[in-house]
Amino acid sequence: MESQSFGLLLTALEPISHHDPTTGNDGNTLTFNRQKQFVHREASDTPVLQHLVDALTAQHPMPEPVAELCSRLSLPEWTAVAYIRLLLDIYNHGEGEGLLSGMERYRMLENRLQTAAVRCHTLHRLWSILTSELQLGIQAMQYDAQLVGFWTLPPSLQYQVLIILAEQYRAIVTLARVWHSANKQPGGKLVTATFSVAELPAPPDSIVLDVPAISVNSLRHQLVREPAWLHLCHALGFAPAARGEGEIPIHAEAVFYNGGNIKAGAQQPANAFFLAGEIRKAYPVLDLLGGTTASFDLGESKLKMSAWIVCAENRAALPESLRATPQAQTSVFEMLDNMTHTRQASPGGEGQMIYNYEVLVAGTQVYVELVLTPYTTELTRGALAAALLYYAANSRVIGGQSARGHGRMQMTLLTDMPDGLDAYLAHLDANRERLRAGILDGTLCSGAVVVK
Repeated sequence: MESQSFGLLLTALEPISHHDPTTGNDGNTLTFNRQKQFVHREASDTPVLQHLVDALTAQHPMPEPVAELCSRLSLPEWTAVAYIRLLLDIYNHGEGEGLLSGMERYRMLENRLQTAAVRCHTLHRLWSILTSELQLGIQAMQYDAQLVGFWTLPPSLQYQVLIILAEQYRAIVTLARVWHSANKQPGGKLVTATFSVAELPAPPDSIVLDVPAISVNSLRHQLVREPAWLHLCHALGFAPAARGEGEIPIHAEAVFYNGGNIKAGAQQPANAFFLAGEIRKAYPVLDLLGGTTASFDLGESKLKMSAWIVCAENRAALPESLRATPQAQTSVFEMLDNMTHTRQASPGGEGQMIYNYEVLVAGTQVYVELVLTPYTTELTRGALAAALLYYAANSRVIGGQSARGHGRMQMTLLTDMPDGLDAYLAHLDANRERLRAGILDGTLCSGAVVVK
């Protein structure tokens, strides 16, 4: 028997909140979860003309110490630094403006610079997006000529600058900050950079970027593991109870709900393989998803999962039926939105907090592929079907903050539902008391106490 693959499409009815756990030091701003991947970019073959480069460098002379720092930069790198330095010259005065203010101003700039750069194909679009997301107003008229000088560069050079900004955003912001600070010092010799367009390298056709992504681990729990456990509780007649206060031992619940943990110092029994087999036969959800008892692992799960946001960056991974959709033609960075919430103060004025976070907008789609390994039993296939149906009829949420109006999804099957549902329901009904007892006494129907 070969492996079986099932596809489904989740469409967001509400914005999706799925924070990156590594961005907790960003003050009150949380970014969407990201993963590195190659992203293809279309390059232009329009030639770069020497007189345009010379005119640009003449508009942006550097203090001598800055010129020494930038002496080894390529033309695209120098242009990227000059572009961001101009933004700082315009807006970074005193306390600053918009989000480019306060102690976190440069962190705000670098966080938004990378995502803005990958969404753009021209430098004038980058300016529009970056100033908008940093909540900056229109520049003073005196800067128009310098700014437009960047916008008139050939598309091929603009493309290379955008790649540099997306890949080296932190280094670019650092050099731009040094240049911006040096411009505030009176006097000093100014140096004009010189570059030869003949030495300009060809731009790469793909770059590595931190792309917004839905964690498959999170999706596996919300889409399959938790619904499978709740369905099992309903079928076996376990009543809802406060956490840790129900009739189910907490460690017995854990093996179903989150996979459980092997206890420190626990000794694996000699017949662990036999016990695991008995448990998996009794509870097909554990055959489907795996888990650990107090002292041994139940073995590899039968279910493999993958998930991709339907967007231009992931188009190659999507099934043919989704590649021509509007979502698959749109950059995932265009789907990001910033939300601001205020935690209300108490009557005594305590506890108010304003916080910001990124979301994927309503209408975003996530393609999910579920694969069952060869020789998966009918009961285990039925356990997957039961979990998906329970999810579709009840929670229908991915990500976090569902209590605040986030993550509600519409599920659409792109293939047939896994078979075996009737057999699985019949198994639960025929063995209801035995399965209940196995959870309550910690044996999981194995003949030995394996969870407590």
